[in-house]
Amino acid sequence: MKETYLQYYIKYSSRAIWRFKLDSLLARTRTRKDGLSNRKTDYQLIEDNDQLRKLHFRLNSILLKQTNSWSSYDYGEGYFYQSLDEVCITGLRDTSARLSTFNMPELVRGRTILDIGSNSGFLSIKLAKTAKSVEGIEPNPNLNKIGALVASYLKIDNIKFNDMSFEDFKPSRSYGVVASFANHSTFDGNTKHTIEEYFVKCHSLIEDDGLFLFESHAPAYEGSKLTDVINLIQRHFNIIDTSILSTGRRFDNGRTLLVASPK
Repeated sequence: MKETYLQYYIKYSSRAIWRFKLDSLLARTRTRKDGLSNRKTDYQLIEDNDQLRKLHFRLNSILLKQTNSWSSYDYGEGYFYQSLDEVCITGLRDTSARLSTFNMPELVRGRTILDIGSNSGFLSIKLAKTAKSVEGIEPNPNLNKIGALVASYLKIDNIKFNDMSFEDFKPSRSYGVVASFANHSTFDGNTKHTIEEYFVKCHSLIEDDGLFLFESHAPAYEGSKLTDVINLIQRHFNIIDTSILSTGRRFDNGRTLLVASPK
């Protein structure tokens, strides 16, 4: 995220489209290239909406702070990792498509949810529309600020984001749903649990009649290790349903999604 981008969110400028397109062509990584291309799309969507442009200014100001101060890996590389159609953010991953698998909004209806590694909170926000409440766990405070700001903008008040790692999270309650979307291990190395310790803790936080929602990492990252991960899950959970994610997006395609109940 470049500081010079912020000027385009103060007042609409057709020059921004060309700036994002040029920077995309010059980007050194595919992730950054995709992010800038999506930023261009977002900007065109908010052209005639002053309120959304003001929101995007505030959100991108937080991304800029993250670029300058967050020392760990930035999954969005200066852009938003998750999408949220309601505020015209295309994102690198398709939140709506992910949640349409197993019809997750209905699956969690009326339940309390814990979203481990909630990132910018956009997936949590979508689930909050049908859930009783959602609690996100995310060690990056900048991403939690983004999630809280968007939730406030959308007038969603049954959601809370915690600035901490899952290892440090010590709740006083259990949850109707624990969501583990690609957080059983992390590319940035911030997860200190072993994978089995991680699943044991997940199990301990779910109500007896609750659900465990699991998403694997991308096949290029997890590869053949996924078999061992699923075997560990089956030690503690009964798998109810399985699907392979296909949204047409590079960061989504081929991931395994599971719905399970605690043994």
